[in-house]
Amino acid sequence: MDIKFLESLIAVVEQGSIAAAAREQNLTATAVSQRIKSLEQQLNCKLLSRIGHNALPTESCMRILPRVKNMIADSFRLRADIAPQGLFGELKLGTIPTALTDYVPMLVKEFSTAAPAANLLITPGASADLYDQLLEQKIDAALMIEPAFAVPKKFRMTEIAVEPLCLISNIELTGSIAEILANNPLILFDRNTWGGKLTWQWLLEQNITFNTLCEIDAFETMVAMVQSGLGVTILPKWRGLMLHKQIAVKDLATARPQCRKIILLADRASAAQSLITLCQDKLLKFI
Repeated sequence: MDIKFLESLIAVVEQGSIAAAAREQNLTATAVSQRIKSLEQQLNCKLLSRIGHNALPTESCMRILPRVKNMIADSFRLRADIAPQGLFGELKLGTIPTALTDYVPMLVKEFSTAAPAANLLITPGASADLYDQLLEQKIDAALMIEPAFAVPKKFRMTEIAVEPLCLISNIELTGSIAEILANNPLILFDRNTWGGKLTWQWLLEQNITFNTLCEIDAFETMVAMVQSGLGVTILPKWRGLMLHKQIAVKDLATARPQCRKIILLADRASAAQSLITLCQDKLLKFI
C-alpha cells in the first residue's frame, strides 16, 4: 500500500474536498481521486462520500484513520532512521510574524547545511492560531508567545527569548512614561491577542491615563505610524526592532517590568523529533 496514497486520503479528510487536498499536495484533483479509488479497491470498501464538491469520510474510513496516521508516521521514522542523524523528512514549523525575520532566515540557512535532505515548511500565524494547529497536529512545532495557561504534557516547551516591553516614538521624548502617554496618542497593541494582553495588563497595573489612536496587531504597521509622527506605541523589544530608522526606544522602568516570552512549543508525538531538536539547538545557539 503506497504511503503517498494514504497521505492523500488524510489530506482529503482534513481539507473536506478532493480539490482542496489536491491544492495542498500540489497534485491534480484527478490524481488524488485515482489514489483514493486505488485505496478503495485494495481495502474493498468505500472511503469517501461525495456530496457536491465536498468529500466526507465514511464510517469505514473513520475506523481506519488512526492506523493510517500511524502508518504514515512509521514510514517517516523508518526513513529518518536511515538518514544521517535522523535528519530527514519534513518539519512543519509555525511562527509568529516577528520570528519570521528574527529567526527563520537563520533556521533556513542552518537546515540547508545540517539537514539537506529535510524540508522546512514555514507557517506564519498568530500565537493562538498556531496553538490550535498544534492541538490539531497540523504543525510539528511553533515559535510563538508563551501562553498564560499551563500547556498539556504532550507538548515540549523551550524558552527562546525574553522581550521586555518598551515605548517607541519617532523622536527622543523626555519625562515619565505616564507623562509621555498623557501628551501623545497611543497606537495600542490589540488587547485581544496574547501579546497585546501583556501590554494592556501593564497599562492597567500602572493606572496610566492615555488616549488611543487605534488598536491593531501589526508591528511593522505600528512602527510605520510612529515614524510618521501619528503617535507612540508600546511593544515588545523584538530583535528586528532596532533595524528600523527614525525611532526612539525607551525602556519601561517600573518595579515590575512586563515581558513577552518567545518559546518553541513542540508536539512530543510528532514524527519529526530529530528535526525539532535540530531547530531547538540552532535557536538556542543563535540567542
